[in-house]
Amino acid sequence: MTSFFNIVRAHNTGAAFSFLAGAAGWQRWFFIALGIAASVFIVWMLRRHPSRRCSASRSA
Repeated sequence: MTSFFNIVRAHNTGAAFSFLAGAAGWQRWFFIALGIAASVFIVWMLRRHPSRRCSASRSA
């Protein structure tokens, strides 16, 4: 590769990717439940306010 592409391999050992690395395995189910709850909340909000939806097909 040329010097324009300066590709470096790095490992993040900080809190962003390994803050639950030592947990007992509950974190997978916690984040699955959190994702499902967020999805249900978004669908609930969209159904609650049908007139406020953003749509690219809305004509002026």
